[in-house]
Amino acid sequence: PSAWRLHKSHGERGMKFSTHKDFNKIISKLTRSGWRFRHGSKHGILISPEGTRLVISQTPSDWRALRKLRADVKRRS
Repeated sequence: PSAWRLHKSHGERGMKFSTHKDFNKIISKLTRSGWRFRHGSKHGILISPEGTRLVISQTPSDWRALRKLRADVKRRS
């Protein structure tokens, strides 16, 4: 959809991917290593270099969200 903005910039400094600072660090590191990120209104999509998609909340509230993100990325790498 046209509402999605694709960020090909490889980890621009200061770019905000999520309201969670640790999510921002992980996503920034991933984009520098070849992953892409798309912003949506409530969720973002991480796209691996192989093309696998991972939907993430931009406002995570689950206390396990960071652990789940790391595990999902590891499974797709």
